[in-house]
Amino acid sequence: FERYFFIAETFLKCSAAEYSPLPDDTIRVVNSGKNIITGSNSSVVGSARVDPNAGNPAKLLVTFGGMSDGPYWVVKTDYDQYSIVYSCTNTLFNRARLEILWILTRDRTGITEDVRSDLYQHLRQIGLDPSKLNPTTQTGC
Repeated sequence: FERYFFIAETFLKCSAAEYSPLPDDTIRVVNSGKNIITGSNSSVVGSARVDPNAGNPAKLLVTFGGMSDGPYWVVKTDYDQYSIVYSCTNTLFNRARLEILWILTRDRTGITEDVRSDLYQHLRQIGLDPSKLNPTTQTGC
């Protein structure tokens, strides 16, 4: 539905994430989308697991294609319509910070304005800036 700028998703529309529990207590993650220039579909498969050092089952570590684990924190969810997911990592030998925030929705049409307003208020309360969110294109899928 909406996200902070993330270079890996710049030229994608119809972004989707699918999560499936696995027998070893990890989660299979499939992120997919359609390239807005070429029209080709692409996907990447990864895995997530609860961060053993976090003491909170909503704080996950996710990895794609052999890259190092990255934080994937479920900040808020109603378990039905939406989830807010946040990730923040230091990059370039701790000289830069990569901060990503997604509002994920089950329905491509998104959420109501009332729900969106409540989520934005929650983000402000926890120190995240909703004005940096950009809509994801979910038409022509």
